[in-house]
Amino acid sequence: RAYRGGGYDDWFLPSKDELAQIYTNEATINTTASANGGSNFDNKVLFYWSSTEINNFFAWDLDFFNGDQYGGNKNGTANVRAVRAF
Repeated sequence: RAYRGGGYDDWFLPSKDELAQIYTNEATINTTASANGGSNFDNKVLFYWSSTEINNFFAWDLDFFNGDQYGGNKNGTANVRAVRAF
């Protein structure tokens, strides 16, 4: 919530459906991010958290190796990719 990248304060964690769209469009996003001083998705990073909770203990994450979504334990670790609405 406190992220202020690029001077913006309206960043948020994408839902599981939004994260799936990001995965589908990863190549285009990487090209656009690189052209505008942003960073590509790291090919060594597999799991990214979504903001979509399953229950008090699990939330959806997405495997960027194959696009599968899993219920990850909230006590576990995964990466995040903040997004902004446009």
